[in-house]
Amino acid sequence: MTPRTWAATAVTATTGLALLAAAGCDSPNAAGATRTAAVVEDSAGVEVVTVPHEATAELPTWTVADEPILTIGRLDGEPAYLFGSIGPAVLLPSGGVAVADAQAHEVRVFDAGGVWRRTLGREGDGPLEFAQIGGLWLGDDDRLAAVDTRHRKVVEFDLASDTAEARSTGSELCPAAARPFTCRVAGVLANGDFVVSHAVGPAEPSASEPGLNGRPGDRVAMAVVRGETRLELGEASGASFSVWSYDDGWIWFFETPFRPGETLATGHDRVAKAAPAAREIRIWSAAGVLERVVRLHLEAPLPRSRLIDRMHAWADTGSSPYPVADYLDAARFDEVVPAFSTVHFDSESRLWVQPYTVSEELGPVPDLPWLVLDREGLPLAWARGLPGDDLLDVGSDGVLVRSESVAGAPQVRLLPIRR
Repeated sequence: MTPRTWAATAVTATTGLALLAAAGCDSPNAAGATRTAAVVEDSAGVEVVTVPHEATAELPTWTVADEPILTIGRLDGEPAYLFGSIGPAVLLPSGGVAVADAQAHEVRVFDAGGVWRRTLGREGDGPLEFAQIGGLWLGDDDRLAAVDTRHRKVVEFDLASDTAEARSTGSELCPAAARPFTCRVAGVLANGDFVVSHAVGPAEPSASEPGLNGRPGDRVAMAVVRGETRLELGEASGASFSVWSYDDGWIWFFETPFRPGETLATGHDRVAKAAPAAREIRIWSAAGVLERVVRLHLEAPLPRSRLIDRMHAWADTGSSPYPVADYLDAARFDEVVPAFSTVHFDSESRLWVQPYTVSEELGPVPDLPWLVLDREGLPLAWARGLPGDDLLDVGSDGVLVRSESVAGAPQVRLLPIRR
């Protein structure tokens, strides 16, 4: 392998310096501090990007504003603006928004001013109908793909011609050996290829922690499906472990705090898998070719002792539906706290890396900044103010989030990004 060094001030030739200049007010020494280098090596055609903690210590800071530039959703008025529940949503190239109503099982399209333009699909079991909309993705040539997770079906809408077609269902997406109910579409690439996953393997006992077993389906196989071709991407592991409650004979599931699952993200022309335990992100092209491995050496955002204290405090309240006290006695917790959990592609194919946090049930989750990586896997900026679980989509200049009005109306809001 031949290593080469990239100065963090040269993240991209066209935008990196502009972003640094725009964020110059954050830290007058930011440009000098970011000279700490990330190392890029080539291994059999795969780039391995190693990002040490020092390379991210004083990056520019982007801020997601609190006040929206667009809000969609009301408590009363025209039906098109009333949502039973906000489902997936995406930003459109025209500046508009496509929002799925998770109760009405339909997709509503709004223009850049928040004015309703059309409704796509409806509830039902027909070819162009939905039982459960599990995701929305933008394709080339004004195409919008919507996934019905219950029927394992992809419906593609042509926004320009106002036509639609159901492109695939059920057994076409996963091999016959897979359990049908576990097969799901994890994303649709811009060229129309499907990113799919399905559970593989039985529950596996833990030799080091008696009484703990991997939940069935914790391991999933991933692939890009292109017509009749299936390009395997390997496997991902889940995070949940089961603990026996000997008092009542039930098996309860409780997620260990130091083992976040490996998650997939689908971008315009790329697929990424976040592996927090391995401290790395693997990135494939739309053709299913592994192009890059990013190894993030970040400091854990939360100390290990704080997480364990939270778990003990939760167990002592007696309010948990799980036998947490039993679990705490059985588990040794000798693992290191991961520094990140999931990743998300924005419209520019940059990766937004979410810092690792615990469930809100264990206490307030702090407002931790996300790390933004450019297309080459190099650190670009920190971003503050992202909403975590309510994040729907990230555009070039704004973040689309799920929200609720003071009166209780489900809404989507577009928050500008300040650089």
